[in-house]
Amino acid sequence: MADEKEKFDPIKLLKGFIDPVTWSKSGVYLVMIVVILFICLTIYRAYFMRNQQQKTEIHVAAGGTANITNVQKSGEKKRAWWLPIPYISVAGVAQNGTRDKLSDIKYGYKGEFGIRLDF
Repeated sequence: MADEKEKFDPIKLLKGFIDPVTWSKSGVYLVMIVVILFICLTIYRAYFMRNQQQKTEIHVAAGGTANITNVQKSGEKKRAWWLPIPYISVAGVAQNGTRDKLSDIKYGYKGEFGIRLDF
């Protein structure tokens, strides 16, 4: 019985492409892959591709007049406003249920992720 092979049926193959269950599963898998790649990209940008900080110069002239300027390092280009910046934020949370009992403290985690545009 295990040696029996099913014959190739092109109509069955075409029905698979029309089936909405197939497309919905494909859509769910695609969304999951995009979310995982987005999280990996965010972690990579946050920890391995840190932006160089601006250099602050302070010049004090005679009479106590101070000029403070922010100077970008040479070779550094400013990011275009239309490029999205992914972010992830994770925090621990402790919440007290009532003021009288310390045993009612609830612990948990909170997370946020998204895309930011700087104008």
